[in-house]
Amino acid sequence: MNQEITFLGRSLEEEGMTYFNWTCSGFQFAFEANKVEAEFFAVYAEENGEVLTPFLAVFLDDMEQPYQIIELKEGKHWYLLYEGSASPHRIRVIKRTEAQHAKNALVQVKAEGGSLSLWPREETLKLEFIGDSITCGFGNESSCPEDGFLACQENGWEAYAAKTARKLHAQFHIIGVSGIGVYSSYTDVEKRNTQLLMGEVYGCTDYFVSPKEAWDFNRYRPDAIVICLGTNDFSYVQYHQEAYAPGFQKSYYELLQLVRLKNGPQPYILCCLGVMGEGLNEKTEEVVRAFRKETGDDRIQMLFLTEQRPKDGRGGCFHPTIRTHEKMAQTVEKALKYWGL
Repeated sequence: MNQEITFLGRSLEEEGMTYFNWTCSGFQFAFEANKVEAEFFAVYAEENGEVLTPFLAVFLDDMEQPYQIIELKEGKHWYLLYEGSASPHRIRVIKRTEAQHAKNALVQVKAEGGSLSLWPREETLKLEFIGDSITCGFGNESSCPEDGFLACQENGWEAYAAKTARKLHAQFHIIGVSGIGVYSSYTDVEKRNTQLLMGEVYGCTDYFVSPKEAWDFNRYRPDAIVICLGTNDFSYVQYHQEAYAPGFQKSYYELLQLVRLKNGPQPYILCCLGVMGEGLNEKTEEVVRAFRKETGDDRIQMLFLTEQRPKDGRGGCFHPTIRTHEKMAQTVEKALKYWGL
């Protein structure tokens, strides 16, 4: 792998390639060259008869919006990232889509008529976001609530997590999986779905490539961690709150223990919920209060998010639109600034 490449987000080296699968993970570098190309590797996924492909966004210099969107072809292929004058430039590539829906890796980057150089991270504030489809930006580029999952309509760069990080000029990692919960992942019947829960995923570098590869938490020490989970749990808990809510609360408490254990006592933890329904808001707040009281941890808070409004539209599968994500980002930014971040 090119030594001039700086990776963003959790990345995994395997078989001579570097996987960057999590939402908004990617890489960056500087260059002076007439032409820059990258070789990527991709493996497609399939869901409900739909072929799911990874989408990348390419940014040049200080652009906040990408100048190129790449839908990767399956297998190994070369892609043009830049062609023009050999003046100093910088390129950042991030994944718009999420980890479980198709895998991708960087094989190599080459420059013609010049060379690559390091573009080190300039942001000092570090954030981490742990969440579900909302955090990944599921359906945020759709205007039809009846749409199912379409990779081309998922834009993590325009979801609240990435927006919040940009507002605070922060580095950020996202560990997000559509449909995931802490006690039960999404279900449309009264049967608890434990096929994959956040407690299993969080400690992995890349669960969907190598589920036994543990993440080295010393590689990235966040100043604040935002947890946005519970929406999918409610799909199960709603059937019998009195019976099922205690299980949710126990699992949420255990996730807080895990996050604190892995990251140490310093990061602030902000627990968010409510944009797609307020059914577990109070139960989650009770967990946060109990955790603070029983552990003496005063660096954790609950944040209720305003439920999405019809006037702001509905994205795919009734998920938040980009307009709603912007409102979420403003709310989360304000909460993090309260801590002086």
